[in-house]
Amino acid sequence: MKVLVTGGAGYIGSQLVKAMALLDQVESILIYDNLSRKNFNLFFNNKLNKVQFVQGDILDSRKLKKIIKDIDTVVHLAAVVSTPNPHSESTLFEQVNHWGTSELVSACESSEVKKIIYLSSASIYGTSDKVADENTLPNPSSLYGYSKLAGEKEIERLKDKSEIRIIRSANVFGLSDAIRFDSVINKFMFSANYFGKITIEGDGTQIRSFVSIDHVVNTIIDYLVDKFTFEYSNLSEITTSLIDFSYQYLRNVYPDLNIYFTNQNIKLGSLKIISKYQELNIKRNTEQINEQLINFKKQFSFS
Repeated sequence: MKVLVTGGAGYIGSQLVKAMALLDQVESILIYDNLSRKNFNLFFNNKLNKVQFVQGDILDSRKLKKIIKDIDTVVHLAAVVSTPNPHSESTLFEQVNHWGTSELVSACESSEVKKIIYLSSASIYGTSDKVADENTLPNPSSLYGYSKLAGEKEIERLKDKSEIRIIRSANVFGLSDAIRFDSVINKFMFSANYFGKITIEGDGTQIRSFVSIDHVVNTIIDYLVDKFTFEYSNLSEITTSLIDFSYQYLRNVYPDLNIYFTNQNIKLGSLKIISKYQELNIKRNTEQINEQLINFKKQFSFS
């Protein structure tokens, strides 16, 4: 297969591309990325002979239609995940996550693309005390969540032409060539390692679902090779409150960790997901989580 990966130089994309390049089923991989995160580690010390790179914006409809001509499979990762002020920069979420996906879908409609895998987000469910599975009606409570749900609606336009696979991922953590330190666990690990402290917003009782980057990559590959064929699926490994995660897990890795709170009188909403498809559910026990965090810690250059 000939695969296009939008956002292929990003946090998840850089790990996915390296894993895909090892697959016999994959003939070629085209990374399409605007390099907005300014992280170029993927481009060094990786012998990826099947891979080509095109710098381009997801809103550039002319370029998308040009590069997609010989593609049969698309993995759509390109997205704005966070901004310095997400409430004031709503147009960026809308432009990239919604209308950027729309431009990609338009290019696919006039191409030979047979399958598109879209990495959506658990944020489309919004906050709730209940656990959301794939039968739960979306009810986003953030601008990001709204934009990712709008992206899903654009992908659905291809239903009559191509196989669509929509993965609603929990908050991702773990190491990558283009690692993000604005995601919760990654940010906690960096702060714990170099500053000996973390800061939790609110009272810490808010519950979140998390998933390792390795599990995300492996799941996308399973969809790529048709091990999984669900049109919509949730993806999560760990569900815990931030205060429990900090005291039960982080303190095992950093025993002297100082934990601080901001706006401790505020109780923030929870977001918990699970997949109704047993094959997609991987429950990590305490020992496994600690092992993941210890391996993460070992990769830091100094403390």
